[in-house]
Amino acid sequence: MKIVMSVLATYLILLSGCDRNDLCYDHPHENLHVAVVWDSVPAELQTSLPEGVRISMYAVQQARQEQSGANYTYYRDTYGGDVTVQNGIYNFLLFNSDTERIQLRGMDNMYTAEAYLDARTRTPYSTRATTNRNIYYSAASNANLHTRSELLISEPDRFFATYSSVETVEAFDRNRSDTIYAYPCSRVLRVVLTVKVQGLEGAASCRASLSGVARGIYLSTGECTDDSGTAIFDMGKQSDTFLSREINVFGLVRSPDGTPQEEQVQHLVQLEFVMRDHSVVNYEFEISDQIDFSAIEPEIVIPIVVEEVQLPEVVIPDSSGGGFDAGLSNWGEEIEIIL
Repeated sequence: MKIVMSVLATYLILLSGCDRNDLCYDHPHENLHVAVVWDSVPAELQTSLPEGVRISMYAVQQARQEQSGANYTYYRDTYGGDVTVQNGIYNFLLFNSDTERIQLRGMDNMYTAEAYLDARTRTPYSTRATTNRNIYYSAASNANLHTRSELLISEPDRFFATYSSVETVEAFDRNRSDTIYAYPCSRVLRVVLTVKVQGLEGAASCRASLSGVARGIYLSTGECTDDSGTAIFDMGKQSDTFLSREINVFGLVRSPDGTPQEEQVQHLVQLEFVMRDHSVVNYEFEISDQIDFSAIEPEIVIPIVVEEVQLPEVVIPDSSGGGFDAGLSNWGEEIEIIL
């Protein structure tokens, strides 16, 4: 009996092995290798490359019928990996998948695929409102109707992307794969705002905003979308007379020629100082003339300089009496909530 059972068990194992082998031959194998090459990334970022990438393959229009209209999306590690697609002609898109603030939309088509930033909120200093999605501009401000209606946005994460308009994928045999070499480039710019301040010892904190910042980019080309927002951030103390902050942006939006004045994109810097006597003072500067749009490229630094702010003299309250007495070196990060 034991001999019969042993023979039967052996037969079942062999039979199941044949079944798995048949299914394996019917199942499509990886027929495409995506190699991600980071040579174009600046040297200072080579030690902090993204943790992973998203790969999207879009069947081109003339090939969709025979390819069943197939689009494919895969997530792989930093340097890519093997994927499976039907043989055919595709548009290819790749970008890093480890972002936190960046949102995606229009992903059904490579040319509508967009990375964008959601609106943020910030507690106003000068009103009793709990939160606000727009910068407050006084009646005396130079901000036009378009700028006053811009939503608040934060900085995008470090973001890299690349694309190819046509890639042909063919499986020559089961032991060989096609290879696509992808060379991601940065899709963010760096803006450095420097402000010279007189009377800085009387300030407890300073936060800033920059209007006319792109809310999104098209993933395929890296071009900014037309939708502009106002970036919000805290300033840092560089010295006893200078504040400085470097921020990431998708880009700076410029209005087409002939745009009516009230609809033009403006680039205004607004500074809000909380003084150590609890008062709040605001300053506004037009900095459009400092931006050379023809020279803007990924990974360049755009310097913006505010020549001088003269803060009012204040009487600093005695900290032992419970008054606000925060030091400049201890400015904290502002808490912002994604809507």
